[in-house]
Amino acid sequence: MPEDAARSGPNGVRSPTASVFSGTAVLRRLLGIGGLFSRSGGVALPSIVVAAFIGASAGSMIRHNRELVLEDHWRSTNSMGIVLVEQTSRYVQVIDMMLREVQNGISNSQVTTPTEFQDRFGGEEFQSSLADRLRAAPQVDAIFLIDSNGIIFNWSHDGPVPRIDSSDRDYYKYFKEHQDAGLFIGSIWKARVTGQVSLHFARRVTGPDGTFLGVVLGNVNSKYLSDFYQSAAEGLGESIALLRHDGTMLMRYPSPELAIGMKLPQVSLWYNSVAEGGGSYINDAATTGVPSVLTVRLLPDYPLVITILKDKAVVFAQWQRRRSIL
Repeated sequence: MPEDAARSGPNGVRSPTASVFSGTAVLRRLLGIGGLFSRSGGVALPSIVVAAFIGASAGSMIRHNRELVLEDHWRSTNSMGIVLVEQTSRYVQVIDMMLREVQNGISNSQVTTPTEFQDRFGGEEFQSSLADRLRAAPQVDAIFLIDSNGIIFNWSHDGPVPRIDSSDRDYYKYFKEHQDAGLFIGSIWKARVTGQVSLHFARRVTGPDGTFLGVVLGNVNSKYLSDFYQSAAEGLGESIALLRHDGTMLMRYPSPELAIGMKLPQVSLWYNSVAEGGGSYINDAATTGVPSVLTVRLLPDYPLVITILKDKAVVFAQWQRRRSIL
């Protein structure tokens, strides 16, 4: 039986061992030929062949080590992503449950017009009721009732209600145009009442016939999420971002204020990863400013995405040191 055939695996697939033996046999032949050249005063071919063989092996080892570093990083960020998704989901769920209770209470009262909505729920009695609900969700700064024109007419704090116009906010614009009973998570802004960088969670108030009556809004200080993300990523050199499915950034650590007005460009591979249900990939500098390694995980019950990002140079720093040694 020929030597090569004897070292093939099942179905004619050559095993790694077979490849090594075969490569060794070829190398012996080349060395023998090289000896002839050397004795005759020619070029020392064995040295060239050995150098090429070592170079190829080193290159293969470098590539393999690079893949191991990347797989180890993605395994670590996937584990972190699971924890972040679970905790963020619980965080949002508490806020949403509170807003849903307010929304249902108003709907069950059978108010039918925007004027009736303001008359029935604009007084001090309901103001106290909102304050009581707020105690169950300490991460919420305030609950607001907004009328059909976008004006705040009641809230969960003591004292006069700040008659602030919110008609330019994305949650108001969305609910004015869409008969959607679900949760809308608005863009991050500096709250007009508190001045804090805040997240906005909102639900539509609808009359029995579908008439738009207004909005129930929860104003949430971004510090709660930022502190949690900091505890998860501190010392690891990673950034964590919370985004909507449309690429609008709602929160980031570090520097949550940098998320204000931020939306990922449509050319970003992030959208492909979201469409595929999440994953990990390497992004170039065109969309993130620096080449980065990203892990994307979707929240199961809300249109939100956790994204963990780390500079590519930092991820491969250890691999680069090994490469320089080789």
